[in-house]
Amino acid sequence: MKASLTVKIAASLLAAAATVVAQSAPSKIGVINMTGALISSKEGQKAGQALEANFKPKDDSLKAKQNDIAAKQQELNKGATTMAEARKAQLAKEINDLTKSYNRETEDAQAEFDQERSKVFSEIGAKMAPLVEKYGKDNGFAIILDVSSQETPVVYVAAGVDITQDIIDAYDKSHPVAGSPAPAAAKPPAAAKPPAGVKPTTGVTK
Repeated sequence: MKASLTVKIAASLLAAAATVVAQSAPSKIGVINMTGALISSKEGQKAGQALEANFKPKDDSLKAKQNDIAAKQQELNKGATTMAEARKAQLAKEINDLTKSYNRETEDAQAEFDQERSKVFSEIGAKMAPLVEKYGKDNGFAIILDVSSQETPVVYVAAGVDITQDIIDAYDKSHPVAGSPAPAAAKPPAAAKPPAGVKPTTGVTK
């Protein structure tokens, strides 16, 4: 009889302990647009401006080559019926050579831009990650999901769940930038623009 009573008391204590643990465990779920936070931080904005400035010469060069190809193509089209065959053949070869060169330079610029952008924002991400972790612990979040990628399986976010702006504010406070641009708007600004013909990448290695 005493053994049975002891078992019941132990079971009650275990149930009570489990209830306390369940009640004290974090249960909130939050989301963050990590890419948007990286780009919108003052340091991210400054880094984006520097990237654009560094790639401007390449951008201008590619645009000039684009214009040259377009001009030669227009000349070839206009003289399709009146131009001498030798001239048409020459123009066609020049267009072909320029296009190959343009495509090759564009691919090189894409790779270089992606590498530099990934490096810059990875450094910022490494400093931002601890702030996200601290924010989650301080505010009782059990999970914080990064919704930067379109493949993230999140189809609805309630008001007050998105912590992106809070993290941007915390990062700017922890890592002030001298001569930083004006505070970011509620909507994250566009990322640094790559050279002409180069597709911007949205993924950021964290």
